[in-house]
Amino acid sequence: MKVAISEGKGDINLVDIPIPEINDYQCLCKTLACATCSGTDLKIIDRKIFWCKNYPVILGHESVGVVVKKGKKVKYIKEGDIF
Repeated sequence: MKVAISEGKGDINLVDIPIPEINDYQCLCKTLACATCSGTDLKIIDRKIFWCKNYPVILGHESVGVVVKKGKKVKYIKEGDIF
């Protein structure tokens, strides 16, 4: 899957990573739309956020996606739901 990462030097790169395995309490979603957060993402890219120490960092918490797989213990979300 493609992800946007930053090394924290003012750069952003699009790279391929393996699709993550989920645990019993997680869902895997396919991204339908995403945006850069003008607060958090820009601070991560410029290394101006105190809690972000380990680079490279996968960017993007501003997104909409469809659930393609859910863990066994996920109760209130089903495959096909859009969030």
